[in-house]
Amino acid sequence: IVADHNSRVRGAELVPIDRFHIPGLILGADINPQRVKRIASQIDLMPTLLSIMGISSEHPAIGFDLFHPDVANHPGRAMMQYNATQAYREGDDVVIFERNKTAAQYRYNDGHLIKSNNNPTLIKKALAHSLWGSLSYREKLYRLPSDKTNQ
Repeated sequence: IVADHNSRVRGAELVPIDRFHIPGLILGADINPQRVKRIASQIDLMPTLLSIMGISSEHPAIGFDLFHPDVANHPGRAMMQYNATQAYREGDDVVIFERNKTAAQYRYNDGHLIKSNNNPTLIKKALAHSLWGSLSYREKLYRLPSDKTNQ
């Protein structure tokens, strides 16, 4: 079960990050109760659910299995769209893309965005996450490595 914020997100911040906090719940007979406190995103659902079901697979999804030990110390990341503005959050670092402006980086602290120095690596990662979906679909890149069609 996962919620969505729909188009009625409002706030005075450039991107009202606190309004993008949505709950998710995984239920099942063999699911041990636990709470994920790090930042997670809807793109993490597919890899997490496949893992819970015991399915070891190779897939092009960019989400994390939230319960995999390799991501235990990762701060988590999420993508948000607020009108024509996009934001990528990794831990408390936020990259914001506004139309017709260069990318800007902020720290999310106590519910507010505070301008910080740009980290070019984080900005590139944010841009890659933003573009991957449409680019991979348009260029037919979203396939398994064993899929030899359209190469």
